[in-house]
Amino acid sequence: MPNSPNLPSLDVLDIALLEVLEKGNSYAYSTIATVRRHLYSFRLHQLIEPHEILFEAYLRGKETQRRGEEIRNAHAWLKRTAFNIVREKSRKARQQNHLQFEDLEYCLGAPGSDLLDQLNLAYEIQLLYEALQEFAQEDSYTEQLLRWRLIEQLSWPEICDRLAASGEEVPSSAALRQRVSRAKKRIRNILHGLGLPTV
Repeated sequence: MPNSPNLPSLDVLDIALLEVLEKGNSYAYSTIATVRRHLYSFRLHQLIEPHEILFEAYLRGKETQRRGEEIRNAHAWLKRTAFNIVREKSRKARQQNHLQFEDLEYCLGAPGSDLLDQLNLAYEIQLLYEALQEFAQEDSYTEQLLRWRLIEQLSWPEICDRLAASGEEVPSSAALRQRVSRAKKRIRNILHGLGLPTV
């Protein structure tokens, strides 16, 4: 009973979540569809359900409210926070996959190579990741483009879709290519500065 003194009053975030979970509600379709699209975009749809992301977004919202911050448009806030959560989980999954690959590579070694070759390769990989971290501090936007293009091997249309899904301005493919090309040159300079010899 809504007026029962034993029940806590619902705030905008509680009401928004109830509307999202209510069968047949228009918010249910639009919000869950949006979160599902983010999961597909970051290739996490086989690992995580939209409801898990929404519940985590709701918990973050309650924490935000406890800090005294006001949430005006709860539905928009849930969608935006859900996108951030999906992006965070994607980064963690990539880091975990990279660490697992490094462990496997270290255990197996490169076929036909000697220890010195393996040490040189490990050193160069370490320098590359240091260079990427340094570049990320300079330009996190372009560093993300680099990761999508070079590590995840996304096409330019797929990268444009990700930018659009995150609410970013979407430049032309030609502009994105030029930006990534300049970033590669910058990273090359950083690598040489870190001690990678020129060839």
